[in-house]
Amino acid sequence: MQTVLTEKLPPWSAITLSSLAFGAAHIPNAMQFNPSQRWRYYAFSLPIITSFGAYMGWLTYKNRSLKESVALHAWYDFVLMSAGALASKAAIGGKTHISHSWEF
Repeated sequence: MQTVLTEKLPPWSAITLSSLAFGAAHIPNAMQFNPSQRWRYYAFSLPIITSFGAYMGWLTYKNRSLKESVALHAWYDFVLMSAGALASKAAIGGKTHISHSWEF
């Protein structure tokens, strides 16, 4: 999308529009939350996701490649999913926090 927009608009306009579309594509993620909790996703997470999209758009424009943006998105998803799995495991075990026990 950004490539097509860059052909017709200045680069920063194309990056802005494509990052807004990136953020909008993540709106359905809010459906996993209770209706009373969705406002947090809309108010906090969605602006961060949209900003992340703008950064990845800038990386793509700067490097003329999607490689860095795809790698960054994959790494971000991995970290988020790992943190979610650890939090779920802690919740199942009845713990209120996540801690590491280092044994030597």
